[in-house]
Amino acid sequence: MQHRLHLKSLHLILIFALLFTVGAQAIQPPALASDVAYLAPAQQGEAAPVLLDSAPANGAAWDGGPVTFTFDQPMA
Repeated sequence: MQHRLHLKSLHLILIFALLFTVGAQAIQPPALASDVAYLAPAQQGEAAPVLLDSAPANGAAWDGGPVTFTFDQPMA
């Protein structure tokens, strides 16, 4: 009898968890304009910079001096 009571209470807990999950998804706050702009796909002119060259070259030993990176567009 105790086994049956345990399963019944577990069943109720699972039903409440399912209802809570469905209800929480239905009551989402509206998206902010800043979120929409952040999540929007990048425009043509907003492509990520591409690394063209680096000094010292890839695989070369570093002598402790400055490292220079060259990109295809200016860094902001």
